[in-house]
Amino acid sequence: MATLQPVQFEVGGRKYSTIPLTGFDALDLDRIVADKWSGMHAAVAALGIDKDDKVAIGTAMARELTKALAGMSREEYRNLLELSLGSTTLIGGATEKDVRLANADVIGEAFVGHLVDIPEVLLTVWSANKLSPFA
Repeated sequence: MATLQPVQFEVGGRKYSTIPLTGFDALDLDRIVADKWSGMHAAVAALGIDKDDKVAIGTAMARELTKALAGMSREEYRNLLELSLGSTTLIGGATEKDVRLANADVIGEAFVGHLVDIPEVLLTVWSANKLSPFA
Protein backbone atom coordinates (compact mmCIF):
# COMPACT_ATOMS: atom_id res chain seq x y z
CA MET A 1 0.00 0.00 0.00
CA ALA A 2 1.35 3.42 -0.98
CA THR A 3 1.99 6.09 1.62
CA LEU A 4 -0.14 9.11 0.88
CA GLN A 5 1.55 12.47 1.07
CA PRO A 6 -0.12 15.62 2.42
CA VAL A 7 -1.34 18.10 -0.18
CA GLN A 8 -0.82 21.78 0.63
CA PHE A 9 -3.14 24.44 -0.78
CA GLU A 10 -4.39 27.96 -0.15
CA VAL A 11 -7.94 29.34 -0.31
CA GLY A 12 -9.00 32.84 0.64
CA GLY A 13 -5.50 33.70 1.88
CA ARG A 14 -5.45 30.80 4.37
CA LYS A 15 -3.25 27.73 4.06
CA TYR A 16 -4.42 24.15 4.43
CA SER A 17 -2.89 20.69 4.38
CA THR A 18 -4.91 17.57 3.64
CA ILE A 19 -3.99 13.91 3.70
CA PRO A 20 -5.98 11.89 1.15
CA LEU A 21 -8.41 9.41 2.67
CA THR A 22 -7.95 5.65 2.59
CA GLY A 23 -10.16 2.64 3.13
CA PHE A 24 -13.92 2.81 3.32
CA ASP A 25 -13.94 6.55 4.07
CA ALA A 26 -12.39 7.16 0.63
CA LEU A 27 -14.97 4.92 -1.05
CA ASP A 28 -17.86 6.49 0.85
CA LEU A 29 -16.76 10.04 0.05
CA ASP A 30 -16.33 9.14 -3.61
CA ARG A 31 -19.87 7.75 -3.70
CA ILE A 32 -21.38 10.85 -2.10
CA VAL A 33 -19.45 13.34 -4.24
CA ALA A 34 -20.05 11.43 -7.48
CA ASP A 35 -23.78 11.57 -6.82
CA LYS A 36 -23.74 15.36 -6.27
CA TRP A 37 -21.23 15.97 -9.07
CA SER A 38 -23.36 14.81 -11.98
CA GLY A 39 -26.02 17.44 -11.35
CA MET A 40 -23.46 20.16 -10.70
CA HIS A 41 -21.49 19.33 -13.84
CA ALA A 42 -24.62 19.35 -16.00
CA ALA A 43 -25.67 22.74 -14.62
CA VAL A 44 -22.23 24.23 -15.33
CA ALA A 45 -22.13 22.70 -18.83
CA ALA A 46 -25.51 24.32 -19.56
CA LEU A 47 -23.95 27.74 -18.92
CA GLY A 48 -21.84 27.38 -22.09
CA ILE A 49 -18.57 28.43 -20.43
CA ASP A 50 -15.46 27.94 -22.57
CA LYS A 51 -13.95 24.62 -21.41
CA ASP A 52 -10.49 26.22 -21.29
CA ASP A 53 -11.58 29.00 -18.90
CA LYS A 54 -10.60 27.24 -15.66
CA VAL A 55 -11.36 30.27 -13.46
CA ALA A 56 -14.91 30.66 -14.79
CA ILE A 57 -15.52 26.93 -14.55
CA GLY A 58 -14.15 26.84 -10.98
CA THR A 59 -16.37 29.76 -9.98
CA ALA A 60 -19.43 28.14 -11.56
CA MET A 61 -18.67 24.79 -9.88
CA ALA A 62 -18.33 26.50 -6.49
CA ARG A 63 -21.69 28.22 -7.07
CA GLU A 64 -23.34 24.92 -8.01
CA LEU A 65 -21.75 23.19 -5.02
CA THR A 66 -23.18 25.88 -2.76
CA LYS A 67 -26.63 25.13 -4.17
CA ALA A 68 -26.12 21.37 -3.70
CA LEU A 69 -24.99 21.87 -0.09
CA ALA A 70 -28.01 24.06 0.64
CA GLY A 71 -30.28 21.22 -0.50
CA MET A 72 -28.79 18.69 1.92
CA SER A 73 -30.27 17.83 5.28
CA ARG A 74 -28.37 18.96 8.37
CA GLU A 75 -27.18 15.38 8.96
CA GLU A 76 -26.05 14.89 5.34
CA TYR A 77 -24.21 18.22 5.39
CA ARG A 78 -22.46 17.42 8.69
CA ASN A 79 -21.45 13.98 7.41
CA LEU A 80 -20.09 15.41 4.16
CA LEU A 81 -18.06 18.11 5.94
CA GLU A 82 -16.63 15.70 8.52
CA LEU A 83 -15.79 13.04 5.93
CA SER A 84 -14.30 15.55 3.48
CA LEU A 85 -12.34 17.69 5.94
CA GLY A 86 -11.52 15.26 8.77
CA SER A 87 -7.96 14.77 7.53
CA THR A 88 -7.44 18.45 6.69
CA THR A 89 -5.56 20.97 8.82
CA LEU A 90 -5.92 24.74 8.72
CA ILE A 91 -2.35 26.02 9.01
CA GLY A 92 -2.27 28.70 11.68
CA GLY A 93 0.74 30.78 10.77
CA ALA A 94 2.95 32.85 13.05
CA THR A 95 0.37 33.87 15.69
CA GLU A 96 -2.19 31.06 15.56
CA LYS A 97 -1.88 27.34 16.08
CA ASP A 98 -2.76 24.77 13.42
CA VAL A 99 -6.33 23.43 13.64
CA ARG A 100 -7.19 19.91 12.53
CA LEU A 101 -10.72 20.03 11.12
CA ALA A 102 -11.68 16.88 13.00
CA ASN A 103 -15.42 17.39 13.45
CA ALA A 104 -18.31 19.67 12.52
CA ASP A 105 -17.93 21.92 15.57
CA VAL A 106 -14.24 22.54 14.87
CA ILE A 107 -15.01 23.05 11.17
CA GLY A 108 -17.69 25.58 12.07
CA GLU A 109 -15.35 27.53 14.33
CA ALA A 110 -12.55 27.46 11.76
CA PHE A 111 -14.74 28.96 9.04
CA VAL A 112 -16.29 31.80 11.08
CA GLY A 113 -15.81 34.83 8.83
CA HIS A 114 -14.69 32.56 5.99
CA LEU A 115 -17.89 30.68 5.09
CA VAL A 116 -17.52 31.75 1.47
CA ASP A 117 -14.35 29.61 1.28
CA ILE A 118 -16.05 26.29 2.11
CA PRO A 119 -17.02 25.30 -1.46
CA GLU A 120 -13.53 25.96 -2.83
CA VAL A 121 -11.89 24.13 0.08
CA LEU A 122 -14.18 21.14 -0.49
CA LEU A 123 -13.48 21.09 -4.25
CA THR A 124 -9.73 21.27 -3.58
CA VAL A 125 -9.84 18.48 -0.99
CA TRP A 126 -11.92 16.29 -3.31
CA SER A 127 -9.45 16.88 -6.12
CA ALA A 128 -6.53 16.02 -3.80
CA ASN A 129 -8.36 12.79 -2.93
CA LYS A 130 -8.58 11.97 -6.65
CA LEU A 131 -12.27 11.20 -6.38
CA SER A 132 -13.95 9.78 -9.50
CA PRO A 133 -15.31 13.10 -10.79
CA PHE A 134 -11.77 14.57 -10.68
CA ALA A 135 -10.05 11.72 -12.53
